[in-house]
Amino acid sequence: MKNGKLRKVLRSLKGRNLREYDEANTRQAVVLPVLDALGWDIFDVDEVEPEYRIEGKSAVDYALKGEDGKAKVFIEVKAPGERLEDHQEQLLKYAFKEGVELAVLTNGLEWWMYLPIRKVRWRERRFLALDLGDGNAEAVAEGLTRFLLKERVLSGEALKDAEKLHSERAVEEAILRTWEAILSEPDGELVRLLGERVRERYGYRPSLERLKAFLKGRGTKSPPPLSVAKAEETDFTGKKPRAVILNNVRIEVRSWREAVREVVRFLHARHRREFWRKVKDLKGRKRRYVSRSPEGMVAPARISPELYVETNLNANFAHRLLRLLASRFGYTLRIEAYG
Repeated sequence: MKNGKLRKVLRSLKGRNLREYDEANTRQAVVLPVLDALGWDIFDVDEVEPEYRIEGKSAVDYALKGEDGKAKVFIEVKAPGERLEDHQEQLLKYAFKEGVELAVLTNGLEWWMYLPIRKVRWRERRFLALDLGDGNAEAVAEGLTRFLLKERVLSGEALKDAEKLHSERAVEEAILRTWEAILSEPDGELVRLLGERVRERYGYRPSLERLKAFLKGRGTKSPPPLSVAKAEETDFTGKKPRAVILNNVRIEVRSWREAVREVVRFLHARHRREFWRKVKDLKGRKRRYVSRSPEGMVAPARISPELYVETNLNANFAHRLLRLLASRFGYTLRIEAYG
C-alpha cells in the first residue's frame, strides 16, 4: 500500500531527536502529522477528537470518528521515553468500555495496535507492533496505512485485516503451545513412533528414557559458546532478512536488528522460566549480547523491564546469534533473505 505523503512525514521524523520530546510535543509533531498523512482532517474535532472523555472522567488523547459520530479508533500518546507496557491495560479498558474495536498506543517511535473487544487476555489483544526506531520507515508506513488509513477504517477493511492477522498469529501460537506441551510430557504413542523410525532407518534401539529426554529437549551437556557454528554458514553480507522461521512459526522482519529483537521476544515469551538460564552466558570479549541491563551495549533493544538484547550486529554475526538461540531452545531456524 503506497502512501507517499506518509513516507515523507516518517522520513522527516527520522532526522529529529524524538527521544527528547515530551508527550505534548509527540502529539503535535508526530501523531497529528501522521494522522493528516493518513487522510484524517486533524482540524475537524468531529473527525479527530482530542481528549475524548470516558464517562465524563478520564480521557483518551484522540478518537478517530466516523460520519455517524461514533469513535472508530482510540489513540493514546506517551512520550518517547515512556514504556508502552505500562499503559496498554488502561487504554484497552477504555476502548472495551466504549465498544471501540481498534486502539493504538504510541510514544512516537513505537506504534502498538490492538483489538480491544477480543475475548482474550488483554496482553494478547495486540496484533501489530511497529518501530520507527528500527530505521525502516517503509515498514512503518505500510503498517500504518493498512490499519489507520481513513478510508480503510471507515469501510471496515482495516478492522477485517486486523482480525485476520490476529487470528493467524493466535493459531500459530496455539499450534506452538500444543506442540510444546506434547514435547514436555510426550505420550507413549509418540515415543514408540520415534523409536520405531530410528530402528527402521538406522538399526539402533534407543531406550524409552533417552527418547523421552530428546523429545523434552532436555540434555546434560552445557550450551555451546557463541563462537561456534561458523562452518557451513550462509554468507548474509549485503542481504536483508524478510522472515525468520522457527519450526513452523514465521516472524516477518525488515532488518537484522529487528530479527534479533523479535526472535528474543518470541523465545522469552514462550520460555520465560528458563530463558535467562539458557542465555546468560551469551557474551563477547567486551559486551553481553543478552543482559539484564543495557550498560555496555551499543544498541540495546528492551525486551522486558529487566531484559535487553544487543542489536548492533553485522548480518553474519546476527545470523549466528539467531542460530544459537534457536538451538538452545530446541527450534530449527530458517532465514528468508533478499539482496
